[in-house]
Amino acid sequence: MNKEKRFALVKTVNSEDLQKVWVSGVKPDIPSDIHEKWQSILDLLARIMKVPTGLITHFTEENLEVFAASNSEGNPYKQDDRDSLGIGMFCETVAGSGEKVLVNDTHDTEYWKNNPHAGLGMRSYCGVPIFWSDGELFGTFCVLSDKPGSMDADYLSLLEHFRALIERDLVHILRTSEMEVQIVEGRMRLRELHHRIKNQFGILISYINLKSRDSQDRELRMILKEVQHRIMALSLIHESLYLADNSVVPPMDVYLQTLCDYIVSDLAHVKIEAVYSVESVVMNMDTQVQIALVISELLTNSLKHAFPTVDSPEFELIFSKKSENKFELSYRDNGCGYPADFDSTKAGSIGIMLVNALVSQLKGSARFFNDNGAVFVLCFPDSDKK
Repeated sequence: MNKEKRFALVKTVNSEDLQKVWVSGVKPDIPSDIHEKWQSILDLLARIMKVPTGLITHFTEENLEVFAASNSEGNPYKQDDRDSLGIGMFCETVAGSGEKVLVNDTHDTEYWKNNPHAGLGMRSYCGVPIFWSDGELFGTFCVLSDKPGSMDADYLSLLEHFRALIERDLVHILRTSEMEVQIVEGRMRLRELHHRIKNQFGILISYINLKSRDSQDRELRMILKEVQHRIMALSLIHESLYLADNSVVPPMDVYLQTLCDYIVSDLAHVKIEAVYSVESVVMNMDTQVQIALVISELLTNSLKHAFPTVDSPEFELIFSKKSENKFELSYRDNGCGYPADFDSTKAGSIGIMLVNALVSQLKGSARFFNDNGAVFVLCFPDSDKK
């Protein structure tokens, strides 16, 4: 927001020289609901004081503008009326002094008797300044009457109380605008950060892929591939956040299928049939990444060990909500199955150890068993349900 100060020159009752007043430069617009609220205040005040005119004015560098005018009988002013500054209007003295002004009879002095709006028949005036919270002048809050002696200290006090309501609205408007600017700036910084992280993920995945291709050690190549797939599980979440420009993670069906398709295309040397039955639910980011890492380990293990003698290799992935606060993940392949003496709690494989650790983090329970191939079933609570 432009912080350059802007000033208006106003003519006041007690000075021959024009007074410099700090007026609103770049400030947010007044919302329509606030404008309607101020209009209601003006109409109420005019009825209470039994005067024809209630005004909220707005000062610019050149003009005094009627921001709102009471809908009272005999009011010669209307919204959007304007006059050039420097001609000695009542509200110029309020703005120039920064204080309340009460004129009980314009005919008591030559200055007010000859004020620019004398021809409208207004004989008494009461007004107070309205300021933004940073000290800039918004305008004035005033009432006028065509009868002398219509104003007194009680009416002035009432005017000041209503002015306080208006200035509180200005505080809220300015804070809201500043927060909106901060949000926009924060989003821009976040997008830049997302862009950098996306590039780093891409560089890291490409680097690991090149290293695995260069290596003559088959076991090392597979280890590098497994690391690459774990990074991809994180990268897919990040990519979704980056493209959506918000904090909503992708639904599970899109996320898991995209990850599995990537791993199959990276490791499989023959056609692999994939069967998906994944509910389109969105979970918190940590949970989705943990599930993705589990699937990455299981699918990688199938592609490495399950299908050497299988003519039509296949895997199936099922994910569903079993109750209000419980999910079930089922993974199976049609390969050779787990070894007869397999015990997941004693397995020395880093992949199975990682799966067990992830199951623990999910506060779930898992079963490994054979049924025309290897089967893994995980049940875990919904972490969003307390």
